[in-house]
Amino acid sequence: MFHVNIILILMVTDISNDIIQNLLSILNTVLLYIAKLGMLIGIMISTEKAS
Repeated sequence: MFHVNIILILMVTDISNDIIQNLLSILNTVLLYIAKLGMLIGIMISTEKAS
């Protein structure tokens, strides 16, 4: 019984690690898009001020 519990715990931690890594990669892509959007907005504002 104890052995089975250890295997179950290992499986659960494995799954949660996968979920955490997926969330982190999603966060990274979202941050990248926000950074690109911020740069685009900054460029648009600076060009409007120049014109």
